[in-house]
Amino acid sequence: SESVDLIFTEDRALFYTKIYDEYFVISQSMRVLGRYTDEADIPKELKCISLPAVSYAVVGYDLQFFDTSYLDFLSEFLDKIGDYSFYPQIDALDLSNRSYLSISYEDRLTIDLGSSEDIDTKLLFVKSIIESLRAEDEGTITLIDNKKATFSPVSIAGMTY
Repeated sequence: SESVDLIFTEDRALFYTKIYDEYFVISQSMRVLGRYTDEADIPKELKCISLPAVSYAVVGYDLQFFDTSYLDFLSEFLDKIGDYSFYPQIDALDLSNRSYLSISYEDRLTIDLGSSEDIDTKLLFVKSIIESLRAEDEGTITLIDNKKATFSPVSIAGMTY
């Protein structure tokens, strides 16, 4: 008798993104897992992710971008940032432009990473700065390059690290 082996790979919803007037729930691999017309219906534990122009978004399939190289960049970036201790507290990621990446952390910090160049060093800087801040600190962390970062509190002039 013949048999058929089936292999299942489970995708977990981690993000949601807005494309035109609809919201799409997506996995880390950029597979579309759901579609909503109202942002209020999206599970609260999902992180908002802003993406570049999408050419194809259908439930059950991977997102496709007009810039076909973007999927590789997203996969690599999300793998790297997912390894950091601060990742679970990220609320939103703006990855719509490789030249200007931005992260929202606990609705109290904006992290401007600049370009994707030297991203490993920049993420280490971010980790170090977050660990040195108090839980109530609010402001913007700006990574000028891979050698200098600044934290600008909401109410006081910036401090350089």
